Amino acid sequence: MNSQSSSPTANGGRDDAVITIATTLDQGIQERWLLHPSAGKKSCCIFKVRQCLVEINKKTYQPHIVSCGPYHYGDQHLEMIQQHKRRFVRDLLVPNGPTLDHYRQVVAAMEEEIRGCYSETISLSSHVLIMFPQGHAGYCQL
Repeated sequence: MNSQSSSPTANGGRDDAVITIATTLDQGIQERWLLHPSAGKKSCCIFKVRQCLVEINKKTYQPHIVSCGPYHYGDQHLEMIQQHKRRFVRDLLVPNGPTLDHYRQVVAAMEEEIRGCYSETISLSSHVLIMFPQGHAGYCQL
């Protein structure tokens, strides 16, 4: 048995391992990242519940009446509350001066900052995020 060819520490084996690691890292960089670039920074303050916790009791982490944020956006059983939120935002803004259009412009200008508050990349389009009926008032100083 040739000890040089079977040894993992032989120079050729080490070079192969380095190439394998580098290739794996390159592939990982090219994949779609779930974490938002702001994850781990001070600005990132909204995290999705880890799947291992959800699996313990799925109903515990599913909104029944109202959801906050984009993670459950589009869930059909929450649509009635979404309509209430839109009406509430409209009613809140009208008597106090800023128009709904002004609100949308402020939110649009802060879109990158808003997305940076989430630990994961938010898949909502810019249009949907800007039209999102709740939550953004906390980011905006109208």
